[in-house]
Amino acid sequence: MKNELCNNSRRAFLGFLVKSPLIPGAVLAARQVTAAPAPTVRKVLMNDFAIAGFRYYADTAVLPTLTPGTRLALRPEPDNPHDSFAVEIHPGPAKLGYVPRFCNRHISRLLQDSLPLACEVGRVVPDAPPWEAVHVRVLLPQQPVPADGCAGPSPSSRF
Repeated sequence: MKNELCNNSRRAFLGFLVKSPLIPGAVLAARQVTAAPAPTVRKVLMNDFAIAGFRYYADTAVLPTLTPGTRLALRPEPDNPHDSFAVEIHPGPAKLGYVPRFCNRHISRLLQDSLPLACEVGRVVPDAPPWEAVHVRVLLPQQPVPADGCAGPSPSSRF
């Protein structure tokens, strides 16, 4: 082996690497192989607002059941006579109120396009007026980027 190291050629060096153990077999045998953890889906905050109409659809008795992180369902209501972009907020079968009009247009369109949006209670302020008692957050799940770096079809492939 000593003669092989004295020869300064790439072939001799690579041959030396192949013949010498870089990692002892005992270390490889003791190492456990584990599966890579599943990529977590990041959620991007889209909106944070107080529920509109809370005082008309829910009463203060529901406040103790709402804690930060409680999941809520969003349901578009395109047939609403007052606002065609209305989006209802539900913790279950009962309605808590609506997404405020100033930010419901894009949420309604995303829901009608079947984009999965997450909604959860952000904070509850029992002593606040009913129209400010429950704040919710609307989150957009961000899909992990594939290994090839392409997040979806290229813009030119849509036309």
